[in-house]
Amino acid sequence: MGRPAYTSPMKFFVPAAENPSRAEELYTAVCRFNSEQMGAALDPRRIYSVSGVHNGTAFTATVGEPFEREQEVVVAILFDASRKCYFICTANRGVVRGTPYLSGTNEIRTVDYFEE
Repeated sequence: MGRPAYTSPMKFFVPAAENPSRAEELYTAVCRFNSEQMGAALDPRRIYSVSGVHNGTAFTATVGEPFEREQEVVVAILFDASRKCYFICTANRGVVRGTPYLSGTNEIRTVDYFEE
């Protein structure tokens, strides 16, 4: 039984990127940073939002919105196929410094992808 996955009508963006070209540059940099620091094999699909349960508490992380745990804006959500783990990236966790918030596939209930 696979996890539900949905494609959102949302077009790809990166918060604070002034245009699509800059969004691509920033997203590539975030992917590179996480691939190198975490040794991740990142899935190329672009994730808009994930919802799940962590330690008994429901959560949602959506690109462009504050993440419930720390109230920092989610910049990107990546999936490490080698670890079966989602990386929820904010400026201080997985974008500029630090490790992203990690959530295993066992915690995630829904995944929404950006429009292709």
